[in-house]
Amino acid sequence: MKSLENYTEAVTAIRDAILRSQHRALSAVNREQLSLYYGIGGFVSQNSREGFWGTGAIEQISKMLQGELPGLRGFSAENMRKMRRFYEEWVLVINWSPLATNLMENENLLSQAEISQVEESKDVTIRPPMDVTKINHT
Repeated sequence: MKSLENYTEAVTAIRDAILRSQHRALSAVNREQLSLYYGIGGFVSQNSREGFWGTGAIEQISKMLQGELPGLRGFSAENMRKMRRFYEEWVLVINWSPLATNLMENENLLSQAEISQVEESKDVTIRPPMDVTKINHT
């Protein structure tokens, strides 16, 4: 019976470690995704609202992205407009928040080496992160 108790404790400890790790991984993915959307939203906002992009630019850019990265999802013209609204709604809050300094400092632009690596792989699929609520916390 003592060994069964030890196994139960071991399973509990391992399960808890797995769940904590999954939570940290999902948090990191969400943080990166929000940072990317915020950065794209800022870029689109500056060029479409303050820059020289005309009507239809966002649609054209979305189509061109699909051509550059086949299988890319989540970057339709409508979603890019939503990213722009996200940026425009949050830019004032983030600029005043000391906790958001890291978000502002971490640009999500790929280096030329990273772009080359992605182009070579030709196997790019961007998917939304896994739903945290579906993790079983028993």
